[in-house]
Amino acid sequence: MRKLFALMATGLLALGMAGAANAAVLNFSGTGLVLLADYPPGDLRGGG
Repeated sequence: MRKLFALMATGLLALGMAGAANAAVLNFSGTGLVLLADYPPGDLRGGG
């Protein structure tokens, strides 16, 4: 029983870590896309 509990705890920890890493990557790429889309004020949009 204790072994099963340890296995479950390890699985939850791994899931949590993977979820945090995934959220960080999503957040980073989302920020990067916003920066890229916002970077050239007029040139790429035909203004300026």
